[in-house]
Amino acid sequence: MQAVTAIGFDIAKSVFQVHGVDSFGQVLIRRQLKRRQVIAFFQKLPACLVGIEACASSHYWSRELQALDRKADSGNIIAMNFCAHCYGWLWNNNPALPGMKVARAGTLDNMDWAEPMGNIWMDSKAAWVKIDPELVNFPKGLVDRTPLFDAWTRHNQEMSA
Repeated sequence: MQAVTAIGFDIAKSVFQVHGVDSFGQVLIRRQLKRRQVIAFFQKLPACLVGIEACASSHYWSRELQALDRKADSGNIIAMNFCAHCYGWLWNNNPALPGMKVARAGTLDNMDWAEPMGNIWMDSKAAWVKIDPELVNFPKGLVDRTPLFDAWTRHNQEMSA
């Protein structure tokens, strides 16, 4: 089974509807939640795109969901950073690695300056995604970051030479 990549979140006064799909559009989650269950439900899910209906409380729920930090497989807490205007996910901060940000490809308007050093979570990539086998690739989350840091360091040395 694929991981949930997008959720439609229908908000109401006391009963909420959640509809989650994978990268192929296959329905994985379809359930109702009471208001007191919403935060606990989203805390258990991996980070994904959440579409919320536009209504009076949508900004409240957007802020609540954005405030959820994620625990990585390594046990590190990952703080997610979102756009203040559209509430789209921009990057993650890992407190264990100050100065390093993890961005999803395509989230910035101009990516000409960026060049990928590697890929993580290869097991959950969309079927149509093409990955360069020359990069440092990991099937799941990073346990040992050394190969990725080495590739990044080599790249920076080449660019400054």
